[in-house]
Amino acid sequence: MVPLTDGMITAPDLARLTGKSVKTVYAWTARGLKLPTGERWHLPVRGLDHRGHRLYSLEDAQTAMAAVRVRGTSNADRIAA
Repeated sequence: MVPLTDGMITAPDLARLTGKSVKTVYAWTARGLKLPTGERWHLPVRGLDHRGHRLYSLEDAQTAMAAVRVRGTSNADRIAA
């Protein structure tokens, strides 16, 4: 289960959902990721939690998850919970 904070998600939780590493999620913020349309999209940081960790909106997280699943680069279905 992924804890949510006012519609926001942390990088480790987003990494768990997409089957990627936290380092990859941070790379999406810095370098972006390729959407199914072919354009490059940067994952925006929407705030910080009480410990200073970056927070991302659920809508942005869904965009990222859809992009990695459509392109066939997700390992999320192989992760054991």
